[in-house]
Amino acid sequence: LDYTLTETSTGLDSTATIVITYLEIPPVAVNDSSLLNPPGQVVILPILANDTLGDGSVATNNWVTIVLDETSVPGGILNADGSVTVPGEGLWVYDSVASQISFTPEQGYGLNPTPIVYTLTDVSTNLSDTALVVITVTPFECRFWIDCAVEVCLDEIPKWQYVEAGVIQGSGGNCPDENSGVWSNPVYPTGASPVVFNSPNTDTTSYSVSAPGAYILKYSWPGYGSAVERLVMVYEQPEPQIAGDTMPNTCNEYVYEVIDTRVVKNGHLSHQWYVTDGGTIVGSSTDSIVTVQWDNVPGDDTLMVNSYLISCSGDTTVLSCEGWDTLVIDKHAPKLAGQVKYWNQYETYMPSPFSTELYCTNPFDYFYVTLYHVNGSQYDSIATAYVQPRLMENLEVLMSYFEFDIDTYNFGCDAEYILKIWDGGLSYHTTPPPPEEETVLGGSYTYNSWGGVNATDALAIQLMAAHVNISSAPWNYDWVGPISDAPYYGYYSHGVADVNSSNTYSNGGITALDALTAKYRAVGLIGNYPDNGANNNQFSPNFRVTGRLVDSLPEITFPMPFDYDNVVDVPFTHSGTDYLYFKKAIEHKYTSAPISMNNTKDYINIYYEAIGDVNAGYTPPGSGLKAKPTAELEYDGAISTYLGEEITIPVSIDRRAEVGALTMSLNYRNDLIEVVGTNFGEDGQFIDQKNGILNMAWFSLDPVEYNADEVIAQIRIVVIGAIPEGTQLFKLRSNTELADADAHAFDVKLKTVTVTTNRLLSGDELQVTNYPNPFDTKTTFKYILPEGGKVKLEIYDLRGKHITTLVDKVEEAGVHKVEFVRPVSLQDGIYVYHLSLAGESHSYAAVKKFNVTLNPYNIR
Repeated sequence: LDYTLTETSTGLDSTATIVITYLEIPPVAVNDSSLLNPPGQVVILPILANDTLGDGSVATNNWVTIVLDETSVPGGILNADGSVTVPGEGLWVYDSVASQISFTPEQGYGLNPTPIVYTLTDVSTNLSDTALVVITVTPFECRFWIDCAVEVCLDEIPKWQYVEAGVIQGSGGNCPDENSGVWSNPVYPTGASPVVFNSPNTDTTSYSVSAPGAYILKYSWPGYGSAVERLVMVYEQPEPQIAGDTMPNTCNEYVYEVIDTRVVKNGHLSHQWYVTDGGTIVGSSTDSIVTVQWDNVPGDDTLMVNSYLISCSGDTTVLSCEGWDTLVIDKHAPKLAGQVKYWNQYETYMPSPFSTELYCTNPFDYFYVTLYHVNGSQYDSIATAYVQPRLMENLEVLMSYFEFDIDTYNFGCDAEYILKIWDGGLSYHTTPPPPEEETVLGGSYTYNSWGGVNATDALAIQLMAAHVNISSAPWNYDWVGPISDAPYYGYYSHGVADVNSSNTYSNGGITALDALTAKYRAVGLIGNYPDNGANNNQFSPNFRVTGRLVDSLPEITFPMPFDYDNVVDVPFTHSGTDYLYFKKAIEHKYTSAPISMNNTKDYINIYYEAIGDVNAGYTPPGSGLKAKPTAELEYDGAISTYLGEEITIPVSIDRRAEVGALTMSLNYRNDLIEVVGTNFGEDGQFIDQKNGILNMAWFSLDPVEYNADEVIAQIRIVVIGAIPEGTQLFKLRSNTELADADAHAFDVKLKTVTVTTNRLLSGDELQVTNYPNPFDTKTTFKYILPEGGKVKLEIYDLRGKHITTLVDKVEEAGVHKVEFVRPVSLQDGIYVYHLSLAGESHSYAAVKKFNVTLNPYNIR
């Protein structure tokens, strides 16, 4: 690092350099071991305690990284987190935070694990030599506590011994009493000097134990043969400990467990639970696990347990090893908290309060949730929350979050509550407005941002109308319930598929008309869903809503189906108000089924789903954005044409495919071309010339086989502006999707051509076309005048009989069009139209034919 010192008075300066170098001496790794471990237990070693850096200082996890060598153990598998699995033995893990290595044996493995090799790498990437971690296991038959006997050993001979008041004792019997054996000298505590019994004899031999540890005992039996040697583990007498929630919610059941690590071979451990007046024990009070129902009053309570050993002495039951634990309970009134999400694989947070572009401004759209207490036949409003982002203490951002306090003290444990949610609309306030300052429905996000439904969904709805179990193979719509549910497919997916709202939440509402209606709205032929339900409204809402109780936030439950029988599912119903633009947003509330707070699930996900989005592929807030898969549009080839000419643009598929549904949505250059039709016909297309949008859709239970590079769409256009070479006239919109016969969307590349107007119109040519041709009810004539003048456009039959005059007036040079509506009396057949122009410098004329027929297209 170069630096300069400058003297302020003289301006003289001097430059120097700071150089930092690091030692290239590698760290030193030293072998580690843990011996005489009980079998089947996790062994932990402080691995860095004896390792050093290159300068001799103690290695710490700030300066070194430990790598376990999976090749040093038989069949070792290196896991993604750096741990090593040894098949048939267990798992080695390095904890970089605690600087320790642990070995967890597999179930039933009680032998010495194969030693594992590790290395150290310091911050300068210097690598140490290898070191070895050794763990040994010594099986033993006896465990004792200093204060009482809890295990009997040496089962192969009629001798039992126990530890009482710090004494390891050999005495006759195994209930009933038997002849005594003899403890032989010496007794060896492992890792210590031998110890000798105080008064060995044939009646009783004992030795006082002053400290816990591992001891080797030798025991002989008259006439038995050689002495028996056993390892005995002596522990401090542990106290029982209660494990469980110390801050439970009122009116809820909680499970508590007493942790007592003593091992009993002669007799058994027993427990007795006690609880103060604020709780009630549910079921048994003498097991190691107990269930407590807490009452509705917040505050302190106490839970106690007494654990003791029941054993035998002769014919007498002995109670010993008594221990107590007390847990102080601080009960809290529960909170009901939740998030508002869209039902898809990501469970996307609904856009509240995401900003929305509206007239070049950024107002916020707020959702509101109101909590009500169910008071007989009426609902009493408790509180209203606006849905907003919330930064929790753990720094985890919970979007679209709300919460309520539940007053169990006044309402009791048996009270029920409902939630009502609605989209409050766009607001220019710096803080959310209160609900009474609501906007109209047309100013809300959910009114304007319905999307994601296309021909794939229409095909799925058609299958559901035919009572196909699309939740099973090969369709695998996992979130859709089975046909055996009531209503069919479960209430939520049934309601989403019943786009006409004819029978939303009961059997029979899904028909082929729902599939066709979904396609019509996806294309844009209708702007809203009709409502043929009980209210006989003109329009139905854009979304269905439901809820699901969860254990925590955030929690994803997709794709678990919804069913009335699922106790965690909370259906919501729309208010039934007609879904009109100028209705108040607050009138369009969704109301939940009753919710009880005497359960341990205090959180709820409220899910919105666009009506018709059966494949749950929509991802708010982008209008019409489908999550996956995607389609791409490539340009391959070019067409040259005249200004004013009508041509057909092909769109082809890049590979062989079986197509059951096709949705194609395009933006196009409406300043250069006018789209006048497609091969999908008026029933499957929507043309918005003003905004340059073209939508096409088609689906069928009988799929169509397309070969690679085969044309799947034909777009008829009229060139209305000069198109430079290489101009891409079309851009694929995100709602474009192709699906197979099983309604599975797949990735695809579409190909089309560029168009250029490098063939210029000569001054003595008069261009005129009509589209559609042939036609049934009406057609449009388009013509380009090379100069201004008197224009006449007339129609004749083939015999020369004049039918009508469409234009007879002076017009300027340029593009013009006029519509011809077929008269009722005009029969099918071929007709001639004549265009003439008496220009300022020349006269022009053009004659062409058109065909009138009842079946103008044979659409594939």
